Amino acid sequence: MSQPYIPLVPMRSSTSLWRLATVGAKYQQNGSVGECHIPEVPTILDIARPCNTLSLGKVPTERLFAAENQAIDSLTLAKDVGIPDHLGQALSGLHCEKWRLACIAELGQMAARDFWEVVGKKPGMKTISHQWVFDLKQNAHNSIKRFKARFVACGNRQRPGVYCTKTYAPTASLMSLRLVLATATLKNWQVASFDVSGTYLNSPVEETVLVDPPRNFLPELKGKVLHLKKALYGMRQAGRCWWKFLSGILGRMGLVAMEVNQSLYIFQNKNTIVAIWVHVDDSVIVSNSPDRVANFKSALCTKLDIKWSNKLQQTVGLKCVVGEGQVTITQWRLTDSILDAYPRPVLRRDSPLPMLPVAGLSLDEATLDPTPFDP
Repeated sequence: MSQPYIPLVPMRSSTSLWRLATVGAKYQQNGSVGECHIPEVPTILDIARPCNTLSLGKVPTERLFAAENQAIDSLTLAKDVGIPDHLGQALSGLHCEKWRLACIAELGQMAARDFWEVVGKKPGMKTISHQWVFDLKQNAHNSIKRFKARFVACGNRQRPGVYCTKTYAPTASLMSLRLVLATATLKNWQVASFDVSGTYLNSPVEETVLVDPPRNFLPELKGKVLHLKKALYGMRQAGRCWWKFLSGILGRMGLVAMEVNQSLYIFQNKNTIVAIWVHVDDSVIVSNSPDRVANFKSALCTKLDIKWSNKLQQTVGLKCVVGEGQVTITQWRLTDSILDAYPRPVLRRDSPLPMLPVAGLSLDEATLDPTPFDP
């Protein structure tokens, strides 16, 4: 027996009780939530007056509370899971099975995209070693959405001119992001976001790159090497390969990169304007035409595996709240990580400011001498 119901306790998003919003759900392997079945046998709780049990429909509240507690205890927060530094640590830790499945999923994604060609290793062949990088995909409330594992090349061992030639790729700026969001907010445009799955894995690579295979998961490749057909994370030229590939797709859709910031693409046709801000796999799109945005979404889905959101909630680690006439951008996750990284007593110590004790500030002054504020 299972049925949806509303949490019984009021909550605030700023507290850990926010997890009650997922009541009636159970944390699964990939971090998503599914059903949580209410126990058929009533659970005896340590309450003061068990005789005065309130029933919602046909389900006593004590059973609902028991199901809620079970759901909350089964959820895992990101701060409760340590991110492994290497593969051996990942496969021997508490969450080893989740990390192992994440590695298998990564290799499966590469195989599905015809990512490499297996060739025999010959004497004198110049290959690049690899390593695994682990991370956690989190939602806005710091709960784990997915365990992530990336198979990356050791690009620090690539010799320029031998393994790669050109490596330049433009980088998006936060100033341009603020400009795009401010314009969209003032003009009441639609704001959406999307991210691309396996970003670099879509990009063809021009040079010949040979990588040692992950024999921990593919032991049959002993004595073989992987001839890459597409760019791999960690390669020096991977960012450039992705930039050229994505620019080609957006260019064929009618978008033009700005001359000053080549990570900002603009489409303009009569009274229709579309702007796409791109930072590797995270993108923000704003437009005064919802129909044109829908057309771009359909076109992108035919070329790339994207995850689309009609509302901008977070991008590149920033939490964004777009409201009527205002937009708020915060970096609370980074702030929390800094506070957790340093002891609390250090934060309580007073430290003098690098300026004169009396700066002589006044709201009535028309001009200000900047000398006292020079470092």
